[in-house]
Amino acid sequence: MPKPRNSLRNIGSVEKYESLVEKESRKSQLNSVGHNHSHDSAIDADLQEWELETLHFEIDWVNVDDFGFDLVGGKDDPRYPNDNAIFVSNVDENSWAFGKLR
Repeated sequence: MPKPRNSLRNIGSVEKYESLVEKESRKSQLNSVGHNHSHDSAIDADLQEWELETLHFEIDWVNVDDFGFDLVGGKDDPRYPNDNAIFVSNVDENSWAFGKLR
């Protein structure tokens, strides 16, 4: 059985294609969220790139008022139908979270 010509180039093309498909899939997921009705390209661009910072809290000893921000949503109180995401609804200006969370 003959080998395909330029097999390394084909592998690179496949990887590029898979990367592009994954990127388009993520973009379509962002745009398919029911509450995202933006037609402003600047807002859409902001939604496509997220900066992630993971914070860990010992909930058993922390007073929730010490967080400096309010959360809404979740599976027991969804903010939008069929959306169990948790959202930051308010950030206290005097808290450590001000300027970090939006």
